[in-house]
Amino acid sequence: MSQRRGVIELAAKKTDTLEKDAAKRTDTQKFGREQVLASARYQGRKDLVSALLQDGGKYATAEVDRLMDDFLKGKVK
Repeated sequence: MSQRRGVIELAAKKTDTLEKDAAKRTDTQKFGREQVLASARYQGRKDLVSALLQDGGKYATAEVDRLMDDFLKGKVK
């Protein structure tokens, strides 16, 4: 039984490591303005994303989310 538990623990560790590696890759991956606008993730906020992002810029999804949050939480002048 202990050998089986060891195999299960190793499999769980490997799965956890693979998930963390995949998360790192997607966090550091950057996309152009047009790619971000075409993604399903931002379909409901295309107008906002279009106004916030510059042509030729590269953005990570976390960066786009932060820009949107900052804008939406900003004060009205």
